[in-house]
Amino acid sequence: MDYLVIKKEKKSFKKGTKEELKDYLSHHFDVTLKEITKELQVKEEDITKINGWLNELVKEKAVTKHFCKQHNIEEYDPHFK
Repeated sequence: MDYLVIKKEKKSFKKGTKEELKDYLSHHFDVTLKEITKELQVKEEDITKINGWLNELVKEKAVTKHFCKQHNIEEYDPHFK
């Protein structure tokens, strides 16, 4: 019997651009800055840059930022128009 194997493609963050970050966030819900940097394997010195890009994406309305009272932390979601 033949089986169809579906391989989940992991979004890469090789170049580390704001557009790649935007693309990553379009598929993830309720993620924190810490989760984003861990998943994308961002270097410690680049976390400030990622945070800046997140703020820009919020201003551009590409990403929604909200405060989760249950976890007492800010989370990001894709912005649906």
